[in-house]
Amino acid sequence: MSFPRVSVFISLVGIITAAFADEFKWGTVTMGGGGFVSAIITCKTEPNNIWARTDVGGAYRWNEENQLWVPVTDWIGPENMGLFGIDALAIDPQNPNRIYMFAGTDYWNEGLTMILRSDDYGETFDTIDVTSQFKTHGNGYGRQNGERLAVDPNNSDILFVGTRDDGLWRSIDRGNTWSQVPGVDALSNGLGIGVVLFDPNSESGGITQRIFIGKSTTGENLFVSEDGGENWEHIAMPDLSRDVMPQRAVLTPGGRYLYLATANGAGPGFGTGATINRGAVLRYDTYDKEWENISPENWLDDPPHPEYPGQTVWDAHFGGFGGITMNPADSNHIIVSSINSWNPQLWDNSSSVGWGDKIFVTLDGGDNWTNVFGDFDDEEVGSVGDDEAIAVLQKNGYNWIEGESIHWAGSIEFDPFNPERVFVTSGNGIYMARNFAPDERFNFYFTVRGLEETVPMDIVSIPGGPVITVILDYDGFVHDDITEPVSESRHYPQVGSTSGLDFAKQSPNVVVRVGGYDTPETDDNYVFPLYYSLDTARTWEPFATHPEPGQNYGGKIAVSSDGEVVLWAPSGRNRIYRTDDWGETWSVADGISSQNSMPKADPVNPGVFYAFGGEVYRSEDAGVTFNAVSDRNFSWTNDMQLTPGKEGHVWVVGYAWDGINGGFLARSTDGGETFINVDPQQDSSYTQRVQHAEAVGFGKAALGAEYPAIYMYGTIDGVKGVWQSIDEARSWERIDDEMHQYGALANGNFVRGDANTFGVVYRSTAGRGVAVRMPSEWSEQKGTSVAFTKRSSHSGNVVVRGNMMHLNLPSEEQFRLRVFDLRGRTVYSRVFDRSTALSLNSLVNARGTFVASVHNSRNEPLFSRMFRVVR
Repeated sequence: MSFPRVSVFISLVGIITAAFADEFKWGTVTMGGGGFVSAIITCKTEPNNIWARTDVGGAYRWNEENQLWVPVTDWIGPENMGLFGIDALAIDPQNPNRIYMFAGTDYWNEGLTMILRSDDYGETFDTIDVTSQFKTHGNGYGRQNGERLAVDPNNSDILFVGTRDDGLWRSIDRGNTWSQVPGVDALSNGLGIGVVLFDPNSESGGITQRIFIGKSTTGENLFVSEDGGENWEHIAMPDLSRDVMPQRAVLTPGGRYLYLATANGAGPGFGTGATINRGAVLRYDTYDKEWENISPENWLDDPPHPEYPGQTVWDAHFGGFGGITMNPADSNHIIVSSINSWNPQLWDNSSSVGWGDKIFVTLDGGDNWTNVFGDFDDEEVGSVGDDEAIAVLQKNGYNWIEGESIHWAGSIEFDPFNPERVFVTSGNGIYMARNFAPDERFNFYFTVRGLEETVPMDIVSIPGGPVITVILDYDGFVHDDITEPVSESRHYPQVGSTSGLDFAKQSPNVVVRVGGYDTPETDDNYVFPLYYSLDTARTWEPFATHPEPGQNYGGKIAVSSDGEVVLWAPSGRNRIYRTDDWGETWSVADGISSQNSMPKADPVNPGVFYAFGGEVYRSEDAGVTFNAVSDRNFSWTNDMQLTPGKEGHVWVVGYAWDGINGGFLARSTDGGETFINVDPQQDSSYTQRVQHAEAVGFGKAALGAEYPAIYMYGTIDGVKGVWQSIDEARSWERIDDEMHQYGALANGNFVRGDANTFGVVYRSTAGRGVAVRMPSEWSEQKGTSVAFTKRSSHSGNVVVRGNMMHLNLPSEEQFRLRVFDLRGRTVYSRVFDRSTALSLNSLVNARGTFVASVHNSRNEPLFSRMFRVVR
């Protein structure tokens, strides 16, 4: 096989780069929710100051005007990615612009733990490293409990934080320094102190005196200090038939009654080996030192057996109580949510039913309760009337969520300034009731605009078609517009966690995906892992068989450019499976044994596949056999990609042991036989050395360029980020910034350009969905006039003044004027043989950003510049 080296000279590099640089912004592909929101935190002293924290996706601030969530932690970089695990959040009651977060994840960045502090509602943050004193785990069990971080309501300088393994700590200088509070024994169960609650009525000397803390353990787990934390007294829980521990707590405004939501484990589901299946709601009279069990239902004692009189059901699965909130204007008005219970929840105007947590409300301090979802059994779901006075779920524009539920509802909160508005967290996002009313019909709206918390595993952009994603937990989606919720639901049939995705480059309607779990067919959790689509992922069909169920699942998948052959490299297996009949028969590819083989189909030649196994392997018989072909051994890589439309162009990334040294981006133009690093010392046509690379991808070429735009996540000149090259890797421009780092590439480990719009690039994250650089106009309103983004570059033959373009043609010359939209589509084209003046506003029929390009009769470029039109 012969693969000539291709050299491309691009004459418009400077113009195009400058023109587009200011026209893009970073955001996320719209899916909506998708992950566990650990808590809602509301400010009691300022309206609409509402926050959400998540276990792997950072924190969000509520924007009341636009009814959306604004991410505030996207500045977190790869070296401190664990800070996306927010284990607690506190608002300073006296200075509601001040926000504190307790952030860290024990399996990222060696357990790096910080206090994040903001004085401007999360626009900017100080970071205070406390790792050497105590650590936290924002994705650990008990993460929905809280809050374990609190600000003294009478003294803004004082903070207390309950840690997981290191006891209780106090700061008297707004978090700058910390000291351990004596008299509070530390737990060593990884859960620690989950509740810190001040009684604002107990101020003396400018310091709140009464503080409650709750430990995530059975036995002695509730304590109070009456002297600002100097001494602590155990509050013995009432005698109950099951041991429980505090989840969340509220205090009546006068400080007399303490209400506790409790459960028998930390949660959210199966905390520390114990399934949450027991719980109680308890009220403590701080004056009389007496307890009362005010639980809406008895979830402590075993219920009577329905078939055997006199016997009980010892393993009844009720769940526990997780969230609790009190109306600040009426302390008898209380809402509690269960956690880890599974009961019917109906969707409005739909036959769909989800099974999730119960939500109870009382108007008399706990004497009487109403289950807002209704008291009916699973078998009664079909007979519930459309006018039944219950809470129902609303998609709110997010079609994929229908049929899911509010589950793992560990946090529920009144809006302190509007008791009809209630927020509740879930394992898939946030729901909001705008007119919460017991004994009436009302809606819980899936309220996730702006909140993206999925773990993306792969993505493809179909030329002339949609973007397709696959994610953990919820399969993935077909995106016709990445800025809007998808019109359909998630991929169906559902697999759950989906890890691999590919499409046939010469027949892009053919798409394949793979996912699943390591379970045998006889297991209740088994799901069939392999599906193909012949209509660009609109509908899916299962492969005919699943080779060796229970041993093969997940991994990566590739389909030949003509859509006839599929290769599958399952997770953790040293083999590649091959089928050319959609799974009727399977064989194992010969000649390669690697757990991270990353099979790829040549985009042009349907008979050629590539794979990685320390070296680059190539198959020339459509995946039947592989042979090592590369002239070098790559000791380690986590990404290999092929250039769209170019036969035999292979790119391999290389990881630098210290982020700079030893790394590389290597390319081959001869089918993987010889590689050269993108390094001026190896090839003088390159102007910058790639010092470190983790992923590489390709997108639509820049205007005037023949080679696709290249995107790389790595390090150049000591700076790590997302880089773009429009001249075949000769030069690079960093296109992300310090405020949009999104942590590391994590599980998905991808960076991909869009096939239809130049400059659009997608990258994976650990829990912030698919981050995307997109044209600003896709989600922003512009001005009201036509304007060039920068001063126009032109010769005397093309002049722009205001909204007018003047073409000054020499005699016997012709000019061609073309106008492109940002997807590269021609929206205007005309040849002029005489001088003329044109209104730019008249060249297009739509609002947006466009590129005007003028060439002479010899096809020489005379002018190229971007302009905006808003009608």
